[in-house]
Amino acid sequence: MKKDKNTDRQGEMSLVKFVDHQVNNNGVIIHYLESMSESEINHKSPLVYIPGMLGFAEQFLDEMNEFKPRKCVSMSLRGCGKSSVPLTGYSFDDHFSDVEAVINNCGLSEFYLMAYSMGVPYAINAALKQPDKIKGLIICDYPPRMPQLPKDWVQKVLSNSVVEKSKKYFIPALQQELKETDLTNQLDHIKCPVLVIRGLKEDAMLKTKFLKEYKDRLSNLEIVEFKDSGHQLWIPNYERFINVIKDFMEKFE
Repeated sequence: MKKDKNTDRQGEMSLVKFVDHQVNNNGVIIHYLESMSESEINHKSPLVYIPGMLGFAEQFLDEMNEFKPRKCVSMSLRGCGKSSVPLTGYSFDDHFSDVEAVINNCGLSEFYLMAYSMGVPYAINAALKQPDKIKGLIICDYPPRMPQLPKDWVQKVLSNSVVEKSKKYFIPALQQELKETDLTNQLDHIKCPVLVIRGLKEDAMLKTKFLKEYKDRLSNLEIVEFKDSGHQLWIPNYERFINVIKDFMEKFE
């Protein structure tokens, strides 16, 4: 995520300190970052972040800075960032096992879980699998389902230089192995507080028909809509985006 230039306050604050970690998930090395609290005494529950498709841990560094002194954890799923790039193993369950590996390796007993875009289905699954650990779920502009990636998606990714040349071999495997997974019918089992943030411009991904699925099935739900934002919820007002998330977490401390 990137701040827009009107809200860039990096020069006014000291940058957060963070530590690189790795966890071995059945032979696949998963990289994640963990921010360090400025004080040894910090009673705020940590925030764990799952990026969107092809996202990586370092994209959350600005947010780690904004949320300090709250500890934050940001991960790179397989194929992305500094994580391993196996030849195969890109199913929904494979990716979710990366999320679980990071959560378990951190040793967190309670935390907030935030996900953006196609990271959302993994976060929903985590809330279903580890309900006692998740204090609150933050869903950023995506439905409760993983779609089947179309075949033309492969060429689009390969042609726009999003992925390093040395890693491009995993894109076709990702398209073939990541099958559609719909978690809508399981939303009823999520009892923790849930914040859903969505944009209302044309390129936003959480359309009204999918928002209704959250409304109908989640018992403890808060919805925030940004009329002037699309899928990139932090544009044009980064500070607003951050404050909505901060306010949500502070309610339950």
